[in-house]
Amino acid sequence: MRNFKPNRWPACDPDLGLLNCDGSPTKSYLTSLKPGADEYRFYEMSFGKRPMEELYDMVNDQDCVHNLAGKPEHAQLKEKLWNQLERELKAQGDPRVLGNGDIFDFYPNCRVERQQKLYKRPNYDPKKIFERKYGKPILKAESAK
Repeated sequence: MRNFKPNRWPACDPDLGLLNCDGSPTKSYLTSLKPGADEYRFYEMSFGKRPMEELYDMVNDQDCVHNLAGKPEHAQLKEKLWNQLERELKAQGDPRVLGNGDIFDFYPNCRVERQQKLYKRPNYDPKKIFERKYGKPILKAESAK
């Protein structure tokens, strides 16, 4: 796997309540754990930031908990898989490998009114922010993706 923005929280910022993950007893339990607790690794596996590269042996590690990407003995395979993925993403016109991956931050993912309330920003409008940043409108075909 290639995580294009490993500095980002995959389930949203914990300070904002991990809003990209619905509430559940499991989420409540994991978010109640404190660093240093025996089971805190489960919180990290669920909500922690991901490394840029991940490689798992899905035959011997079906739960994908042992990341092999940093192991020298897997460097050649990792490079081969990345080259294949990069070729396919370029062929598909994926913005992340074409230098425009930030576009995903500006797609409305729900009604703008809900986003305004959620982010406590009454003037929040992802389309207008994108247009100011890039000097062009989001194309209709792009905004539907």
